[in-house]
Amino acid sequence: ERQQRWASIRIMYFTVFLMSLGFSIVLTGLWPYLRQLDKTATKDFMGFVVAAHPFSQMLFSPLIGWWGNKLGKIRLPLITTIVVFIFASSIYSSIEVFDTYRKYWILIARFFVGGSAANMALCRSYISAATKYDERTRAVSMISLAQLLGFIVGPGLQAAVTPLGDSGYRISPNFIALNMYTAAVWLNVLLGIINFILVLPSIFLRKNTIAAREAMLLTSATNEREA
Repeated sequence: ERQQRWASIRIMYFTVFLMSLGFSIVLTGLWPYLRQLDKTATKDFMGFVVAAHPFSQMLFSPLIGWWGNKLGKIRLPLITTIVVFIFASSIYSSIEVFDTYRKYWILIARFFVGGSAANMALCRSYISAATKYDERTRAVSMISLAQLLGFIVGPGLQAAVTPLGDSGYRISPNFIALNMYTAAVWLNVLLGIINFILVLPSIFLRKNTIAAREAMLLTSATNEREA
């Protein structure tokens, strides 16, 4: 049980890392990508695109948290948000399929990527419930590290794919391009698919109440001593 419990905890680390990566991975290439797709885009509009992610995360975090509490388990909210992450990241990388309003499609894609990151609240609550008292500090610090690494690694990955250039490689004649602006986000899509597989029932423990059981045992022991 301990091995499967810690495997599930590490899946939460990966999920938080990926959601943070989803925010940071586009930051350095966003402005030139926006201008390449839609010449009417301004720097003021870019500000709205950047803000769309954290605003959406702020908006949806309490809703996703409420949903998880209502269900009493987090698998369905996790799967839903990861699917949204994959879909929105795919849209961001395929904006060329739209003939008009491309800057608004970028804004919408970033909004939904931000909404998917609301699952970080679920990940933290799961870790609190899935760890013993003497494990909790380490686990919480590791999930914070995963979030920080996501912020740090994102711009590095964007820089790593700059040799692809503005044009890059055309995978599909119609819309799918692999260039310096989209390659890193396609990597996000791939990681999102891996994340989706990891939270399926065969791998991920949907509900872990070891913290609650530990608290009940401590309470029972305290009551016995007092009696």
